[in-house]
Amino acid sequence: MRLITRLFATGAIALFTNQIHAQPTQPYEPVSRAWIEAGVLFQDSTDLSGFPGSLGDSNLEFDPGFRAGLGSGYAFTPYFSLDWEVAVLASSVKDASGLDEMDATITQVPFLVSGTLQYQNQTAFTPFVSIGAGAAATAINIDEARLGATTLDGSDYAFVFAWQLAGGLRYALNDRLGLGLLYKYLWTADAEWNDPDLELDGLRSHAVLAFLSYRF
Repeated sequence: MRLITRLFATGAIALFTNQIHAQPTQPYEPVSRAWIEAGVLFQDSTDLSGFPGSLGDSNLEFDPGFRAGLGSGYAFTPYFSLDWEVAVLASSVKDASGLDEMDATITQVPFLVSGTLQYQNQTAFTPFVSIGAGAAATAINIDEARLGATTLDGSDYAFVFAWQLAGGLRYALNDRLGLGLLYKYLWTADAEWNDPDLELDGLRSHAVLAFLSYRF
């Protein structure tokens, strides 16, 4: 019985070894990918301080805005890539508590480097998640802001620290083109401006985007 068991085990190992040698794995070749994206933007409310005559901070609420961007990445392995991206985000102020009127737009231009994990499989769908960091130019453009007899207008920008979380799903139309949907959460630090002399607490934005990618 022991002899039969040993012969069976030896045969199974030999068969498994032959299958491995019969199906050699191809070495992975790193690939580059570029993409463009666009979609709707939702900004969380935040506080604005420094308005002349104001007794405290003004809480800003925003209308839905837009986000558009582009980027590229280099996949070192089938499951990891290093990416860079630049985008434009813009939202108009819907309401400013404590002020009589505020007609203004907040614009951000983030420059980010991210690491992306993706799950390549036998289907045409590839889910992925990423985390990145960098800097963002945060700008304010005030057409008119008013509190009593005091009015304010002007524009300025400041560079601040930024980081981002993202996740989505890409569908391969063919060997090179991909189409997909993704969500991006962007966090930016407080911004201070000199003209006008105001300070804005950090912004937290949520974007739902469609994208088109091209594999080189």
